[in-house]
Amino acid sequence: MLNFENFDQKIFAEKPIALIVFTAQWCKPSKLQQEILPQLKQEFSQVMIEIIDVDQHEKLADRFNARTLPTSVIFAQGEIVEVLPGYQTLDFLQSYLSHIIKQVEEMKEAEKND
Repeated sequence: MLNFENFDQKIFAEKPIALIVFTAQWCKPSKLQQEILPQLKQEFSQVMIEIIDVDQHEKLADRFNARTLPTSVIFAQGEIVEVLPGYQTLDFLQSYLSHIIKQVEEMKEAEKND
């Protein structure tokens, strides 16, 4: 489980791409966002997908300025690629993650050829 103390280590070490979604139990759009995450986890096994409850992890929410809920933060190779405030559709996230995966694969291939 991600927390403030282990966040950087896990984001850098576990998988090259991560989708971190900041939510709250009392937030209806957060609940809707959480409903689509299991399908994304199943479809994108190479992506770390985690839910962070802002009420339990205030320091992390502050670090990423998660003021609008839900807020999705996408990382590639430990760097923030995008911060997406508000509810994101399944189709959009599928498309976005596919795009990021392709970019990371192309970067790795280019590094091999250098």
